[in-house]
Amino acid sequence: MKNNRNRNRSMPNIPAKPRNNAYKMANYEITDEPLIDKTFQSLPRNIQQELNTLFANVQDRFYTDKASLVARLEELVEQYPHVPHISNYLAASYQMTRNKKAKPRVEENYKTHPKYLFARIDYARLCLERRDLAKVREIFNEGFDLKLMYPQRNRFHITEFMAFNFIMCIYFRLSGEVEAAKQIAQTLTEVAPDHPITQQIQKMTNDSFWNRLRNSWYTFKRRRREKKQ
Repeated sequence: MKNNRNRNRSMPNIPAKPRNNAYKMANYEITDEPLIDKTFQSLPRNIQQELNTLFANVQDRFYTDKASLVARLEELVEQYPHVPHISNYLAASYQMTRNKKAKPRVEENYKTHPKYLFARIDYARLCLERRDLAKVREIFNEGFDLKLMYPQRNRFHITEFMAFNFIMCIYFRLSGEVEAAKQIAQTLTEVAPDHPITQQIQKMTNDSFWNRLRNSWYTFKRRRREKKQ
């Protein structure tokens, strides 16, 4: 098992300096420019515009009638079940409004759209809360690297890159692979030093007393699992 885990892991290299709003990684590019989502763009233009407005209002903490926004997203998921983008909006809206449907929706999204990156990320986060590391490895069965998961893609949006590596950092930390988690922190510091996710990961991976204590415990549990295997 240990060899399989190491074989499937492909950590991101430190990127080159940004050029044209993009960072060049070893095998792909990270950009903050909008990427074409063919499934989303297949929707009628008015629905695309409505979805963007709905989600923006859900994120707006001063917008009061969020219940009606969530209800409309539920309708749109029923109307366009093949569009993972809408299901992801609904799951995020449930989470933002602390709706009890959030976790079931995350699980349903992954079941319905198992190859959609954000469906994978959200479900992996749920599995990490449950400390189900084996399920996380199953979710990212192609390997712990965006290019391994989506070999046909050469560009990823910064939101995809940050969200994915946040999950990977937590996974490696809980797995007792502290150096792998620190490598992710170093990469994100190069790519987006001021991003909230980067700052959170830096706190998670620094050499504070409590982090060293937690890392020792995670490493101990990993070695104990390996002995049992």
